[in-house]
Amino acid sequence: MEQPILTIEMLDQFDPGTVMFTGVALNAPKAIYLESAPKYHNKELLWVAKRGGINDWAIYIHWKCKGLEYVLEQGDKVMNKEYIRLLVPCTDKAFANYRY
Repeated sequence: MEQPILTIEMLDQFDPGTVMFTGVALNAPKAIYLESAPKYHNKELLWVAKRGGINDWAIYIHWKCKGLEYVLEQGDKVMNKEYIRLLVPCTDKAFANYRY
């Protein structure tokens, strides 16, 4: 099932702290790539898009084997603009509310 495009109106409807979307991606150069972990090529990454407290949002990512709670509490924030839009397709207005 394809994920909907995140709009500012959708973002407004989520309560602060809500997990909006989750997914799995591969650590691979033509996908989502953690350059600091090249020896883990094609290992599964779990990502979580979470609504912030001031109508902002962010995506956190870590190895899938660590589980959802670990990713939420200790995952790395996705800072690459291309990766953000690849994981969560969004309008320019929603993207403008991404918290770096």
